[in-house]
Amino acid sequence: MAEAARPEPAVGLAEIADRWNSHVIVSPAADLGDAVVATAWNRLKAYPGVVTEVGEFVDTYRLRGPETVDCDQT
Repeated sequence: MAEAARPEPAVGLAEIADRWNSHVIVSPAADLGDAVVATAWNRLKAYPGVVTEVGEFVDTYRLRGPETVDCDQT
């Protein structure tokens, strides 16, 4: 599983995602060239690890897509 290959980013990103109750998805993927990649509608930003800018990316682009229905955090 990718989380086992990169446990630090997976845990750190889950902590960041917990700040919001919807519209944030965290998914580990060990085959990425960068430790963390944030995506939003037509936006992509790579980071060397879990840094504060990841949360800023979410703040900037969250709820700016075409979604019209809330998604529950699970």
